Amino acid sequence: MLLTEEADSLFEATAADPNAWLESARSLKLGARPLFEQLTKLLQSAGSRGDIRVEILGYVRASMLVLAVACESLLKAVAARRGLIAVRNKRLNLDPSLSARGGHGLTEIARNLRLDLTRDEIDLLRRLEEYLVWAGRYPVSKSSVDFVRTRIDDNLLTFSSSDFDLSDGLFEKVTPLAEQSI
Repeated sequence: MLLTEEADSLFEATAADPNAWLESARSLKLGARPLFEQLTKLLQSAGSRGDIRVEILGYVRASMLVLAVACESLLKAVAARRGLIAVRNKRLNLDPSLSARGGHGLTEIARNLRLDLTRDEIDLLRRLEEYLVWAGRYPVSKSSVDFVRTRIDDNLLTFSSSDFDLSDGLFEKVTPLAEQSI
């Protein structure tokens, strides 16, 4: 077992290490792939199988949630590379530019990192953000205003069979920013 000082030092080093965040992002994205593949199969067979609504919703929520966490880790890898993540008083300390929606505001984080993203990539992050903040875990958000905005006004709880391919492009574009030196 590690001594407290060693554990604290390891925690601090890992928290600020862009490669640790990037490894997390890559592994989560790999974990999301089979969920997307199973969802695609379900959607193709939906007409012949009767009522599979709950099963489809399960795969949509799970795949979008895991992909959202992967994207959050990817963005935080860039933030770590830029020195925006540190440890203070033995706790993870995020720069205020990373604090939108409790640190899960993917679109705001991407904007604050000044990433050059396409409209489709921003749309994907907006939708993933809702799954990350609430829709991947709960039937409702914390407020009726958010619930109505997400489900009706902005229609953010959508899924497209091209989402995974779009996330591939996002990873290809953003990963080098986490890997490069300042």
